[in-house]
Amino acid sequence: MNFLKKGKTNWKFLLIIIALVLIIFGGIFYFFLSWRIGIVPIFSNKCEVCKKDFIAWCENCRSLGWPLGIAGSPILSSKTAMCLMDCFLLKPLPKTNYCYDKRNLCENFGIVGGEVCENLCGDGTCQETVCLAVGCPCAETKENCPQDCGEEISKLETGCIESGGTVTTTSCCLAVNDFPNNCLIGACGCSPENSHQIKNCDCGEEKCFDGKKCTFKEATGDETADWKTYQWNGLEFRYPQTWNVEKIYYQTPAQQARGEPPENIGLTIFPGTESTGNDFIAIGGHQVSCDPSENHTKCQFVSSISNFVYTDSNNPDILKVFDQILSTFRFLE
Repeated sequence: MNFLKKGKTNWKFLLIIIALVLIIFGGIFYFFLSWRIGIVPIFSNKCEVCKKDFIAWCENCRSLGWPLGIAGSPILSSKTAMCLMDCFLLKPLPKTNYCYDKRNLCENFGIVGGEVCENLCGDGTCQETVCLAVGCPCAETKENCPQDCGEEISKLETGCIESGGTVTTTSCCLAVNDFPNNCLIGACGCSPENSHQIKNCDCGEEKCFDGKKCTFKEATGDETADWKTYQWNGLEFRYPQTWNVEKIYYQTPAQQARGEPPENIGLTIFPGTESTGNDFIAIGGHQVSCDPSENHTKCQFVSSISNFVYTDSNNPDILKVFDQILSTFRFLE
């Protein structure tokens, strides 16, 4: 169909072109708007399901007071998180499952309001009934705070009392739950900002709580008696005879520009003559922390040397040696 017909404007053709342009650009604008506010899915059936699941999760978060930590937050399944990204073209979701971390995203789906609560999970009291004002505790259940509300804790408490121990409250590392094994050191050696109040079993001077009951310290045996000794940065520790220690060095760009040598900032301890994969234990290093995003298998902050001790290994033998090495730490004056 020609735009001009016998020297005159073909209005019918022109109107068809205009209508097509409006439909195309209108569709693009609608799709873009839907993407920005996250309400129109690409694959309606699957997406409506995950949208419904996510909204339910957001409503649960709001009812709990938008907990700041993972301990007090309901679990958001990875399936729902992936579906949200696929269906609504959302940017990658935060790795954490904290309610507060996703509050803005929940608001995009219409879940607004509610005050941020204070996460007290781990304080030894199950906060089942809470107020709804600013600063009130987050509501706790067996699912989101087993440390305070779970049945397992009562078993540990009973084991402590029946074996002659006394239940106390102490400040320990954030990753540690109630009634830790205090026959090994390290569980309560974190800095104040990386610690929280938990229930602990005080067995007296001659005994320690092994995670189940009070036992005499000498009854645990000393498998580290014939280990080698190493001193570094005001710290002395022992490690297995067949293991080795290597220093970790780091040089800043400024040091490199000034021609200064790298500094020794940590140690790597590993079995055999060469470190392979994740089967190592490290003390210190460059930009090390016990943050969950680091994905360390075990990690402790040792306040006496203001440094972290960690491992990324899943090998049970490595994890056992990790605890044993911590138990030999001695701080030099």
